[in-house]
Amino acid sequence: MARPDTFDDGARTSLLERGSHDDPSLIILRANQRRQSQVQPTAQAGDPREHALLRAGFNSAAGNRFLQAMGAVRQATFDDHALTDGEAEARFSREADAARKASLDVAVRDFPDVEPEARATTDRGLAAMTAAIHARGMEARKVRRGVAALDALEAEADDLIAQVRRDPDRHEDYAVLTRRALEPFEEALPQDERSAFADNVRREIAAARVLRSMLPAEYEAMAAELKATLAKLPETGPITYYRVANLNDAFVKGIIESRKFSDPGFMSASLLKERALKYPGNTYIEIEGHSGRFISPLAHNPNDMEALFQPDTEFQLVGFVAGGGPNGLDLIQLREIKR
Repeated sequence: MARPDTFDDGARTSLLERGSHDDPSLIILRANQRRQSQVQPTAQAGDPREHALLRAGFNSAAGNRFLQAMGAVRQATFDDHALTDGEAEARFSREADAARKASLDVAVRDFPDVEPEARATTDRGLAAMTAAIHARGMEARKVRRGVAALDALEAEADDLIAQVRRDPDRHEDYAVLTRRALEPFEEALPQDERSAFADNVRREIAAARVLRSMLPAEYEAMAAELKATLAKLPETGPITYYRVANLNDAFVKGIIESRKFSDPGFMSASLLKERALKYPGNTYIEIEGHSGRFISPLAHNPNDMEALFQPDTEFQLVGFVAGGGPNGLDLIQLREIKR
């Protein structure tokens, strides 16, 4: 194929020799710039090696621009939780097609001498990249939806279990509530996750009934056994724990005035801030401590990264800020007092 040329054989040889050490797209871009500056180019037969570099440069220019554009397309479609799957796919299709056309247009402008066959090959490659990005985007939406559903279901489980502990004799009512709680998650969560939720509620009902029938002495014996078991577990060592709780004004006032805090029961906290914040409450508590025992593998919700403190563990109040915690919660900062 005859085409205009702007450099002699010596310059061509120098250019091709540099191709093994330099970015082909930069080499061809410089060649095109020289070509465009020539007033009266001389037509010569094309060098196959230079055509290969032209194709590589064209493909690289189109592909790089396309991937940059697709980052924004992905955020505006698959990462937009307000869109349904159908809406996300439709918007993705429109914007991906536009990004592909714009990328090819720019590459054609920068590499006008590339053959139509090479343009078509690059276009097919961009189409394949579009399909791969689409598949990954839809899978990511499915995973995020499942995680959000699982978090919401765990919150439902905690609420139901709290009700069960207050009144374990309403077994039939709780069975109905459990089924209703599962209904919104039938598509987002697999059957095994939904079954685990129902099983956990049933176990809590049975445990609450057993505790309800116990005498105070039996409660004390169980608490003593739990304290002894907890003492066998290793302490976490110095770390920050997180907790969200419902505290009334009088209780908070007492903490502020005494500058100390202790819980007569087994106080639970999480090693992860985001897991603590999924629980309801009006107060966000940060604890600098060391003696919590990591019990997450044995806990009701192992993903909570839960640690448990022995009863009557003492803490010093470091700070309190009304509304100073995440999501506008009151903030209490504690530091464990070493014994």
